[in-house]
Amino acid sequence: MKSFMGGRVCIAGVDTLDQSSHAEPGNMKKSPPSDKQKDSLASLRRKAEEKRRTQLERLQKLSARDIQELVHELGTHQIELEMQDEGLRKARNELESSRNQYAELYDFAPVGY
Repeated sequence: MKSFMGGRVCIAGVDTLDQSSHAEPGNMKKSPPSDKQKDSLASLRRKAEEKRRTQLERLQKLSARDIQELVHELGTHQIELEMQDEGLRKARNELESSRNQYAELYDFAPVGY
């Protein structure tokens, strides 16, 4: 199988965090982005589009066998991630239960403690 970005397939996706979405409820006004932020976002967009073009060119050069192997690898990775997600959700639920138990012990402890 041809090496594709170190044996991994990466689809260019760029997440930008909008800080205004984390504002306090009383401060819901959005300030317009500054020129520096606009230039930064435009530059990021150009870089992402160039990376995407490069990836598409690489994908077009792959044989049908290579594509089948990539689909298999991606499917396996997706299943692994789903299993990890299930384990993390279970651990979170156990931690929440434990936290609730200790919060209840603290809330109902006699004042002298």
